[in-house]
Amino acid sequence: MKLRFLLLVSLLTELILTAPCLAQATDTPLESIDALRQRAQMGDVSAQRMLGSDLLNDGDSSDDEEGLDWLRRAARSGDWSSAYYLGQAYLYRWHSLSDDDTLTETIEWLRMAAQNVPPDNEVANDLYALLGRLYSGFELRDVRGHYPPLDDEEAIKWYRICAAGYDSYCQRELGDLLLKSPATAAEGYRWLRHAADLAHPEAMFELGELYAAGDIVKKDNVQSLAWFERAQKWNPGDGGYGQDLRYRVERKIAEISRPLSPVDIAKANDMAADFHPVHHY
Repeated sequence: MKLRFLLLVSLLTELILTAPCLAQATDTPLESIDALRQRAQMGDVSAQRMLGSDLLNDGDSSDDEEGLDWLRRAARSGDWSSAYYLGQAYLYRWHSLSDDDTLTETIEWLRMAAQNVPPDNEVANDLYALLGRLYSGFELRDVRGHYPPLDDEEAIKWYRICAAGYDSYCQRELGDLLLKSPATAAEGYRWLRHAADLAHPEAMFELGELYAAGDIVKKDNVQSLAWFERAQKWNPGDGGYGQDLRYRVERKIAEISRPLSPVDIAKANDMAADFHPVHHY
């Protein structure tokens, strides 16, 4: 997920510049700014998006405000990619945007984009996940002190949409939020299980903890050990996160294994080895 999020900026830029890039590929001359402005003033949404993009990328920062204004017009007419770009522009303060009302603007544009993006678009789940992260207080890189008030209901709403698209990150985050309440804990377990079935190592680790605790599911140390073993196997092991998860898993495996018989340990190991991720196409 982190990698997908880091790629988001370049992907959004590509989306906003789609029409000019296609023009270049077909050797069709790009429209002049004046021609685009004329079409944009007549209400042509694609021209508004293209004009805004051209003005923001012409190397002259004095054009930025006009460029942002054309993207705002396109977004208010239903152009989701313009709204998405604006949401990130305010979130990360691109184009020298000030701190005044940036939080309100960020949420307004991101929600507008989420309401208009085609659900099958390749960045739809990233957009839903971003809203979930903002509402749940998840700290984002290069964003400091710029979050809406914590709102679990809103976070659950957006994570649920994303989770339905077989996104294991959103499934795990949704599961964690639902586990907070006894009324929704059973559903939270099911979403964690969905994420684990897609080989999400942190969800596997959390299932191990649930079976060890016995509060939400029946206590079962063999199942617990099997999930910790799976988390160990499917942990990518890259960077600080992977190393931290490896340390936590190793500690839990030692702890859970201690009271188990060799037969139970072998059973758990067989269960872990027999795991095969679910694939969705």
